[in-house]
Amino acid sequence: MEYYLSEGLEYAWHLIRETPHSQKFMVKVNTFQGLKAMFDIHYTRPKIVNVSISFIGDRLGFTDGLTHQLFFDLEKIVKRHGDYKVIDYSLVFGDSLTEGNFGMSDDWML
Repeated sequence: MEYYLSEGLEYAWHLIRETPHSQKFMVKVNTFQGLKAMFDIHYTRPKIVNVSISFIGDRLGFTDGLTHQLFFDLEKIVKRHGDYKVIDYSLVFGDSLTEGNFGMSDDWML
C-alpha cells in the first residue's frame, strides 16, 4: 500500500502508521538541510480531512515553494484515500520532534 500512496510524489514520504481512518507519514524534505515534516492525517468527517503537520528543522528552510509542494503531495495522498474536498490542518515549526507511545494503566478511577 505504501508504494501506491507515495508513487509520483515530489518528496520521500514514509508511512509510519495506518488504520482505516488515519495515516502518519514522515517526509524527508531535503537531506542536505536536514528538513523533515510529520503528517498525521485523520479521515473523520465526510469530505473533510484533519491533518496535524509538524515541520522539523530551520523554519527559514521551509519556503513557500517547498511548503506548497508538500501540500500538493498531501493532496495526492488524500485523493488516493477517498473523495475528500477539504484539508483542515494545523501547522507547527520546531527544532526537534519526540515520537513515542504511552501505555495506559487499567488501574484508574473515574
